[in-house]
Amino acid sequence: MFLVVGSSVEFWWPALAFGVAVWWYCKQPDWKPVGIALAALAALWFVNSNLWALAAVPVLLLVSRLDLRLRLGRVGSFTPITRFTSPRSGCSESR
Repeated sequence: MFLVVGSSVEFWWPALAFGVAVWWYCKQPDWKPVGIALAALAALWFVNSNLWALAAVPVLLLVSRLDLRLRLGRVGSFTPITRFTSPRSGCSESR
């Protein structure tokens, strides 16, 4: 099934391997799934011809250390706790 489905998705088998490694890590945190996830991200070089997928790892590690305070907006999406000025209407709305 892995071989058949891997040929049908956008990023092929590396993306499936990454998904399985993340699932495995969530079930049982260990270094093996981390290694497989990194190898899967590196294997995306065959698809993209670059290693920018590996940049996601330090970015995720850095962002996970930030204390982001968000609140739920009127529509149900997360909005920052700041005033927003719409470039279209020139109005500012406070939430």
